[in-house]
Amino acid sequence: MKVIVMTDGNTGDGIDITVERHNESVNAMKVLGLNQDDILFLG
Repeated sequence: MKVIVMTDGNTGDGIDITVERHNESVNAMKVLGLNQDDILFLG
């Protein structure tokens, strides 16, 4: 199974939480049994 993440967490108002949201997504997918290689971040 692969997961596509459509956003990277950048709110566009100068607050960049990209790394935090990326890590949250990776950790959530690990709980579901997926590897980081199974996640595709589009933006």
